[in-house]
Amino acid sequence: MKLTIVSLKSKVEHHIVWIEINTDHGNFVLQPNYTPTTFVLVANKDFIYCLSTGKLETITLEKQAILSVTRTSALLLLN
Repeated sequence: MKLTIVSLKSKVEHHIVWIEINTDHGNFVLQPNYTPTTFVLVANKDFIYCLSTGKLETITLEKQAILSVTRTSALLLLN
């Protein structure tokens, strides 16, 4: 699964195994072939993803963010 993270200053892409997110409706773990959807992520919570190498990465969201997911990719928009 490909994860693209876009902010005002940069754009990075990673090949990942899964993503863990926090929303107003709870915590979710997303894997490849997840139902396509869009999430509003909660500020001051962690966005965690596992790289294809097995390494875990964490982004603590300073503000709300948007995550758009397809069956093969995810796009995280940071403000």
